[in-house]
Amino acid sequence: MKFSDAIKSLLIFLIVWLVFAYSFTPVRSSNDVWWQLKAGKYIIEHSFHLPYYDVFTYTGEHTRWVNHEWLAQIIMYGIYAWGDGLNLGGLRTVIAFKTLLLIATFLIVFLTAYQRSKHFYLSALFTLIAAAVARRTFYPRPPVFTYLFFSLFIFLLYQYHSGRLKTHLFFFFSLVLMLFWVNIHGGFVLAFIVLFFYIVDSVFATLARTAGSGQRGSATKILVILFIALFVVSLINPYGFRPHLLTFKVMGAKSLAKIIPELQSPDFYFTWAYEWMLLFFIAGFAIIKRRVPSLFELLVLIFFFHESIHHIRHLPLFAIATTPLAVWLAVACVEEFRVPAWLVKFAVVVIAIVFGGYGISHHRERESYIERNVQLLSGVEYIKYNYPAEACDFIIANKFHGNMYNQINYAGYLIWRLSPEHHKVFTDSRYDIWADRFVWDEKAIEAGLERNPPGRNWYELVEKYAINFMVITREAPLNRVLKDNPEWVLVYYWIDPRSRSQFAGWNIYVRNTPANQSLIQRCNRRFENLQKLRHSYNAR
Repeated sequence: MKFSDAIKSLLIFLIVWLVFAYSFTPVRSSNDVWWQLKAGKYIIEHSFHLPYYDVFTYTGEHTRWVNHEWLAQIIMYGIYAWGDGLNLGGLRTVIAFKTLLLIATFLIVFLTAYQRSKHFYLSALFTLIAAAVARRTFYPRPPVFTYLFFSLFIFLLYQYHSGRLKTHLFFFFSLVLMLFWVNIHGGFVLAFIVLFFYIVDSVFATLARTAGSGQRGSATKILVILFIALFVVSLINPYGFRPHLLTFKVMGAKSLAKIIPELQSPDFYFTWAYEWMLLFFIAGFAIIKRRVPSLFELLVLIFFFHESIHHIRHLPLFAIATTPLAVWLAVACVEEFRVPAWLVKFAVVVIAIVFGGYGISHHRERESYIERNVQLLSGVEYIKYNYPAEACDFIIANKFHGNMYNQINYAGYLIWRLSPEHHKVFTDSRYDIWADRFVWDEKAIEAGLERNPPGRNWYELVEKYAINFMVITREAPLNRVLKDNPEWVLVYYWIDPRSRSQFAGWNIYVRNTPANQSLIQRCNRRFENLQKLRHSYNAR
């Protein structure tokens, strides 16, 4: 093997290794993975019949459930059951599968950038940066399918534009991709967005062409036909046109951005690679003088910059969509300064090694990514302390009854453990179903609000929803209201041993009514035994 081939292999290895390190980690605090798995389990156990109404919450049990992620849920739970059956760890197998999808995604991003720029080294470097930009949302949930499909669609567009892909093959691959995509995740709308930008580019090119050449005009017609064909294929799903409306339903509820971290703007302390990429675009366009990218790439950059600067969840889309342009810009800067090729290659290799090493070993968030990889390999599939695991055991063992109140942040785990077999949850984070329909009621109860307008006082909401017991975090303001309230009894608490604060953990309250006396007594006896076991374990 030539030395240059060995260096190229090293760069590809670094891409794979970095994505693996970022992705192959235990589930730390993600909520969605749990209800996604439970949804897949429910669909499989019910002979693949999709529920018409929501089955996991009692507040929304008459709400139409447009489950646009149904196929992803079936795949994920199927992999979970397979891994669990082979004693590989069900969740660990899902995480490994998710990691493979992400590795494939960024290898496609690299290939797209390389074919766009013809520069192997810079394509590899910016793919590494793109992986670091996207890492914040590497969760085992359906959006990872969208990352893969989006990278594939971008690749197909560039292949078609360069003439490497014939029109009929471009149509075929795009339509097949859409058929799967629309049944796996709502991110399928991205194909329409980028194709629209490509059509706009083609229209402007047609207007600017010299008289007598009709090639660009026919190309525009072909793209419009593809757009229409993709739309028709996108209707081949169990819900018809409804999945197209879900994005507007979530984004239309502006108040959700205040409470959903992924809908908030990036914190540059944690998204340092994103900051670097933005600064590079600013500096790069300031440096180059006479060269300009295509209108398509400029529109893609503007749109995904706008989305990423407003919402953390769109950082991976920004990274995937703009990496080919970033590499083109880097090549233009190198040519502008006439930097020797050997110096560029040497600098890229050094930066890539340092960047890769720093990216997986830095300690801004307790453990490094390498430590997390080792955790998962050793059998730690999720960080149990971050979820009410013992509280769920307690609820099941004591046969709680009646409606449960819960906060949204851990509702996914409650669905996985309790709903619908034992207890349906109050509400959860499936905002594509609810938008903000229940979230403010949930927040009013959590805060123990007493002076809000009628109907939003916590005790009125408790009556409205006939809540019989509550599972809440120890730091929730509602605790201050309930601890001196004779109508409620604290029957369980768990304090996080990792925290110095006594307010880190979970509490369970039961309504103090005659019908609940046997439940309260049963909980008290079992909790006393549980406390003895805890003290015995801690004394070892």
